[in-house]
Amino acid sequence: MVHPDSVSASTTAAAVTPKPPRLRQQHHRQQRHQRAQRERRRAGQRRAGWPVGVLINGASDIQRAKLLAAKILDHVNAVCVSEETGARKPDPQAFRTAAARCGFKLPADAWMGGDNPVTDIAGAMRFPRGAEGCRTWPDGP
Repeated sequence: MVHPDSVSASTTAAAVTPKPPRLRQQHHRQQRHQRAQRERRRAGQRRAGWPVGVLINGASDIQRAKLLAAKILDHVNAVCVSEETGARKPDPQAFRTAAARCGFKLPADAWMGGDNPVTDIAGAMRFPRGAEGCRTWPDGP
């Protein structure tokens, strides 16, 4: 382990230097484009009769506040928070509960999108349609 007093000023400055603006702007454009694509796909699925639900682990008040702040609630048919349902991803019961709240029973023609390979993707892969993974950027959009 390196003692804080032995770290040079140049090392410290390099560790906290923000990303170049051009890279950040490029990332933001890419994120906006990907969000727009996902939103168009979800809107198309809803128009085609596919219900869209959110399955999320955590405390209900915190997770619902996040969904409200992200303005997601108006775009989904159902929300399942693990604290309310008693089952956490990757438990198959969590996926079954979310599907039931969307109006169907698993296994069915459904898919799961998520960013966590253990809880989201591996959990959903237990069902016929499987899952779609997505990558997140550590700094956020």
